[in-house]
Amino acid sequence: MTSQRAARSPSATNDESAELLSWATRHAPPLAAALPTVLTQARLIVATNLAAALQREGLGENVSLSTAHDVGFARAVLLQARWRGKPLIDPGPLLAEHRALREAPDYHADVSNAVAHLGLTLARHSSLSGTAHVGLSDYLAAGPSVANLLADQANLLGHNIHPLGRLRRGCSPSDALAYAAECQPSAPVMLRVVAVRNDWVLRSRTAGNSARLDELLLAEFPALATELAQLRAPQGYALIPVHPWQYDNVLRHSFTEELSSGTIAVLAIRLPATPTTSMRTLVTVPGATGRRWAIKTALNMRLTSTRRDISAATIANGPRVSSTLAAIVATDPWLRSRVSIVREVAGSCWHPTPPETDPARARGLAALLREDLGRYVQPRQLAIRCSSLMSGPPSSPHQLLASVIGRLAQCRGCTTRAAAGTFLTQYADYFATSALVLLSRYGVGLEGHLQNTVLVLGGDGAPARVLLSDFGGIRLHLPRLAAAGYSLHLHPGSITAHRQIDNVRTKAYYACLQANLAQLVLGLAAECQLPPEESWQLIWHQLEQAFDYLAHTPLSAKNAASDRAALLTPTTAQRAFVTPALTPAGFPAGGEPYIEVPNPLYDTARVRNKLHSHDEQ
Repeated sequence: MTSQRAARSPSATNDESAELLSWATRHAPPLAAALPTVLTQARLIVATNLAAALQREGLGENVSLSTAHDVGFARAVLLQARWRGKPLIDPGPLLAEHRALREAPDYHADVSNAVAHLGLTLARHSSLSGTAHVGLSDYLAAGPSVANLLADQANLLGHNIHPLGRLRRGCSPSDALAYAAECQPSAPVMLRVVAVRNDWVLRSRTAGNSARLDELLLAEFPALATELAQLRAPQGYALIPVHPWQYDNVLRHSFTEELSSGTIAVLAIRLPATPTTSMRTLVTVPGATGRRWAIKTALNMRLTSTRRDISAATIANGPRVSSTLAAIVATDPWLRSRVSIVREVAGSCWHPTPPETDPARARGLAALLREDLGRYVQPRQLAIRCSSLMSGPPSSPHQLLASVIGRLAQCRGCTTRAAAGTFLTQYADYFATSALVLLSRYGVGLEGHLQNTVLVLGGDGAPARVLLSDFGGIRLHLPRLAAAGYSLHLHPGSITAHRQIDNVRTKAYYACLQANLAQLVLGLAAECQLPPEESWQLIWHQLEQAFDYLAHTPLSAKNAASDRAALLTPTTAQRAFVTPALTPAGFPAGGEPYIEVPNPLYDTARVRNKLHSHDEQ
C-alpha cells in the first residue's frame, strides 16, 4: 500500500475530486457523506478502463488485465488491471509513470474531471437508491410514455468504450445535478427560447409540406405566439430553443451585440423538459395537443471526446437524411418488419452572411426537433435506449439487461442462459441484419452505437422492434444510394457523403459491431453466463441469412459479396480514444483515428464453414 500510494501522481486524479468534496460539503452535505467511498470506486473504474484502452491501442506495455471472458475486438469482461505487476486502483500511477501519459497535462485534467463526475453520479445514485427504478417491472409500471426517460437515468457509467465515460469539461457539480439524466434532476430543465431574425437563420424541415420548427413549437406551446407577436421586424423571426447552460455560458456573452440590437430576442416563456442520456437532448412535457418533442440543443461543453455544439450541416441534413431513411424502410420488406426511423423533422440555427469564423457563435445557437420515442410504442411495450441496458451501478453494471433476460426466462419457462440466447438472436435479427441491408443495398453506414439504438421490448422482455435515431454521424455512399433510386442534396462541406465505400464500412462496422453488439455480448457473458463464442455464432447466423437475402437481389448481390469479405477479415478497425487525446493536433485530418484489433467474426465464420463442409461430406 505504501509503495502504491507513493507511485501516485499527486495532481492526477485528486484536484477535481477535492474541489467536488469541498463543494458538496458546503452545498450538498448528503452527497459529501457518500463521496469518499464512491470516489474510490470511481478511481478504480477509470483506472481499469484506461488500462484496457491503453492495451487496446498498442500503448499497454507494463499493463496487464485479468479477465473473465474474452469478448473479441480486444475487449473482455474485466476483473482487475495491473500496472508493473501491482493492482491498479487509481489512475495516478499510469499518469505519473506511463511514457505516453506522464507528459500530457491536459489528459491528466481530463482524467481528474472524469473521476470527479463519475463520483458525483455514484453519490447521487446512492442518495436516491431507495426510489430508483432498477428492473423491467419498474419501467412497465411507469408506463410507455416516460419509461425511456427513466431508463436513461440508469445509465450511470457513461460511454461504454471511452475510458473516460463521464468526462464533462465545462460542467460544474451544480450543472450536472441540474441537467444530467443520470443525476435525476429534482426539477425539469427549463429550456430558454430565443427569436432570431429570419435573415440570420438557416431552417430545415422534412420533405413535402411539413411544418417548420416554429410552427411545431407554437402548436404545443401557444403562449409563445403572444410574445412573438410583440416583436417587430419586417423579416419576421425564427424560434430556437436554447439549453439553459448554453444561455448562461455562451449566448449571453457571445451574442451581446445581437441581443442589444434586437436581432436576437430572448422570450420570457420557458419550456419544461426532461434530459435524456445525451445531456443536450431533452424531451418536452406534453403540449397542447398532448405531443412531446425531443429537442437536440447546442451545448459548447466537451462530453467525452467531443464538444456538443451543432453545425449548420447537421441542421440542414438531419431532416433530409431521416426522411430518406424513413422512405427506404417503408418500401423495403426486410427493414419494414424490423426497424423504424425516429425522424428529425425540423431545425434552425444561427447562419449569417458572410459565415461566422468564431466557432462558439457558428455552432453555438442551433436546435433540431426529433420525434419522441413514445410514438413508436404500443401498450405493454417499452422503448429503452440500449446504452441504459449496459451501464448501471458498479456493483451490477448490466442490471437492467439482467432484469430483461430474467423476465424473458420466467415467461418462456427456460433457463437464463437459454433466454439470453433467444434475446440475442432476436436482437441481432432486428438490428444487425438491418444495418447490413442498409449498407449493402443502399450505401447507408449507420452510426449504430448503443446510445443511437433504441430497443422496443414486449412485456415479456422479448425484443419487438428496433428504433434507429440520431443521424448526425451517419455515412452515406452516394453511388449505392443513387443505384437504389435515392438522391440527397446535402449541405456544402458535409462529411456525411462519401464516394469510397471503405469510409462508410469502417464507420458502420465499428459502431454496429464493436460499440453495440460486442457490448451486448459482454453483458450477456457477465450476467447470464452465455459464452462469447456462442454469442458470436448466434449473431453470425443472423448475418448469414441477411447476406443470403442480399445475394438473391440483383441490386445488392455484388455489394453484399464485397461487404461480406470486408466483414470477415482477421482484424478490423477499432476507434482509438486515448491516442488522439495525446497528439498535439488532436484528431488527425481526415476523420476519426482507428487501430486494428482481432475480429471474432473471422474465427466464427471459419468454424461454421468447416462444420458445413463436414456435413456436406
